[in-house]
Amino acid sequence: MLKVPAHEVERAAFPAVDVHNHVNDARGDDPPVPVAELVARMDRVNVKRIVILTGRWGEALQGVIDRMVKPHPDRFTVFTEPDWSRIDEPGFGEAMAAQVRDSFARGARGLKVLKSLGLVVRDRTGRLVTVDDPRLDPMWAECGRLGIPVSIHTSDPDAFFEPLDATNERWDELGEHPDWSFHGPKFPPKRALLDARNRVGHRIQRNLDGIQIALGSRWKLWMQVVSITLTVLFVELGILTNVKNYTKTTLVVGVVLGIVGGYLAPVTRDVVAALQSIRKG
Repeated sequence: MLKVPAHEVERAAFPAVDVHNHVNDARGDDPPVPVAELVARMDRVNVKRIVILTGRWGEALQGVIDRMVKPHPDRFTVFTEPDWSRIDEPGFGEAMAAQVRDSFARGARGLKVLKSLGLVVRDRTGRLVTVDDPRLDPMWAECGRLGIPVSIHTSDPDAFFEPLDATNERWDELGEHPDWSFHGPKFPPKRALLDARNRVGHRIQRNLDGIQIALGSRWKLWMQVVSITLTVLFVELGILTNVKNYTKTTLVVGVVLGIVGGYLAPVTRDVVAALQSIRKG
């Protein structure tokens, strides 16, 4: 048996944020901790904030927010969750998007997706609901629109997908918690779960890239228009203050110089930046 010295860390060197906690959540699987006692513990160990991931939705979520967040808004943050019992409803994704909106309005600041997605959640046909199921797309999109994070637990350690025998490095742990084992034909392989997670991530990123390209193009266009307009105005102002006989020709020359200067200015800036990066490299 490996024996090594223990070094108990009783207090964080810097204010810490616990981003994965279930204390006093909406599920109530563990005995509740009095809020005042919990805050005192946090102060002792220098935990600045706790994120309570499993806040559920609706009135259950509201209860957590009322008990934890409202009295201590700078110490606790609560996430909401999807309601998988509604998976067979028509428009499930839109319903979950609306539920996320409602949860956000109540005070939730993120979405938690437990590992049951892809492993346990099934629709009425008996098929597992995969992480990249397109029915979930409106829910992901709503999180993006609101600008809130998604904390998703997909898969588990390799040992949880291997036979529970003497060669399994988590034999003791799985012996105590046999429901943590996902070995067997009724569960997908770990690789399949991770691939599904990656596909939905890529799909979301492609959508974000498309939005950014569209917004970026419009933004660059308006910035170019503003740049040219300001340059024209400054050129004309310079001509007015230095030329005695201001004619139509002078006006046209000033406009042309302003347009050319306004167009070339960002181009010149990009060229200079490129040359500087080459020089540094």
